Amino acid sequence: MAIDTPNRRSSAINVASPWRGMLPLPDGAIGQADRQHVGLHYAGILASGATPPAATTRTRLLLVLGVGA
Repeated sequence: MAIDTPNRRSSAINVASPWRGMLPLPDGAIGQADRQHVGLHYAGILASGATPPAATTRTRLLLVLGVGA
């Protein structure tokens, strides 16, 4: 994970200090990294949606209370 661009550096520095208001440099496009940067997240690793499990299994549990001595 390299912090090799000005946008990545400013998003890494700005995480704990959101009041600084450092926005991404304008490049003519609004990508996911820009949206993460404005949302106060690190822009170097792009977020992705969660992948659902391949197959879900249900486990049944029987709980009996007050049985015994």
